Amino acid sequence: MSLSLNLNPRKLAVALSLIAVLLGLQSIYADHLLVNILGKNSDTALARLLELFSINTYESVPTWYSVILFFLAASLPAWIALAGRAPGEPGSRYWTGLALAFLYISLDKGTTIHEATSHLLRSLFRASGPFQVAWLILGSALAGAVGILYARFWWRLPGRARLLFVLAAAVYVSGALGLEALSTRQYYLDDGKSFPYLVISSVEETVETLGAVAFIYAMLDYLHQRERRLASQTQARPSAEFSGAQPRWSLSPRRAAVGLAVLVLLVNGGLLLWSVA
Repeated sequence: MSLSLNLNPRKLAVALSLIAVLLGLQSIYADHLLVNILGKNSDTALARLLELFSINTYESVPTWYSVILFFLAASLPAWIALAGRAPGEPGSRYWTGLALAFLYISLDKGTTIHEATSHLLRSLFRASGPFQVAWLILGSALAGAVGILYARFWWRLPGRARLLFVLAAAVYVSGALGLEALSTRQYYLDDGKSFPYLVISSVEETVETLGAVAFIYAMLDYLHQRERRLASQTQARPSAEFSGAQPRWSLSPRRAAVGLAVLVLLVNGGLLLWSVA
C-alpha cells in the first residue's frame, strides 16, 4: 500500500509566506492597540488576548508558527543526511550541520537562549549602545564562520540550488542581524518597548520567518530536482513523495482569500471597538 503526498513547492512557499506576513501585520495592529490605546501596563482580558497575537511575546500564535517553520526547515536537511549515510555519500556532514542549526533556531524562537547569552556577552565585552544586546556580536561572528565553512558545500550545489540557498540566507541574516540592530537602537533611543520599537521588531521577526520559508522552498525544490523521495518506514511501508503535482482544493484560492480577508477585518474591527469601549 502506498500513500502519496503531492506538494507544489512554489505554492506551498507562497501560502506559508502569506501567513507569515499576515501574522506580522496582525502583530503590529495588536501592539498598536496595546501601547497606544489600552496602555503598556494594561492587564485586562483584552490585553491578554492581544498579546496572543503579538510576535514580540514568546507565548503567542506568531511565535508558535515561527517555531514550527524552523523545525520543518531543520527536518528537510536532516532527512537528506540520514538518507545519505551510504559510504562515500558527499555532503552528509554539511546537511547535518544545517539541520542542527535550524533545530537550534527553532528552540531559540520558543525560549530565551539568545537573551541569556546576550547578558553574558554584554558583561564580557562591556558593549554599549545598540550593541548592548551582545547577541549581535556573536551572531555576526557565527554568520561569517558559517559562510566560510559552507562555501565549498554551497559551490558544489546545482546552480539553481545555489541561488535559492543564498537568497534564503540573505533574507534570514538581514532580519536576524540587520533589523535586529535597528530594533535594538530604537529600544535604547526610546528607553524601552515603544510602539516604533515594536513595529521594527515585528518586521524583524517576520523577515526571519520569511527566511525560513525561503529555505524550505529551496530544500523542496532541491529534492524535487534531484528526484529524492521522502519516505517513512512502517509495517505497511507507506511513502510520501514531494513533487510538482498540483493539489485539488474543494474551495478556490480566490474565494478562500476573500473569506479570510473578511474574517480578519471583522475580528480586528471587533478588537478595536472593544479596546475603545
